[in-house]
Amino acid sequence: MSGGCGGVERGEDRWKNLRIGAIFIILVTSLCGTLAPILAKRAWRVPAPAFDFVKFFGSGVIVSAVFFWDEKGLNLPSPSTP
Repeated sequence: MSGGCGGVERGEDRWKNLRIGAIFIILVTSLCGTLAPILAKRAWRVPAPAFDFVKFFGSGVIVSAVFFWDEKGLNLPSPSTP
C-alpha cells in the first residue's frame, strides 16, 4: 500500500535503479582507465619518456590521495601498531 508521500512503500529503495546504474558506470570507467595505457602502448607509438611521465604522475596522484585521507583522520593502520 502506498503512503502519503510520493507513493513510496516502507522498505522500498527509491534510488535502487540509480545505484545499480552507478555500479555499471564505475565498472565501465574503471575498465577504460585500466585498458587505456595498455592500448596506448600497443596501438600508438608513444615516446617512452612521455609514457613513463604519465605513469608516474598517476602513481603520485594515488599516493598523495592516501596521504590526504590519512591527514583527514582516517588513521590508516600501520604495520608498527599492534
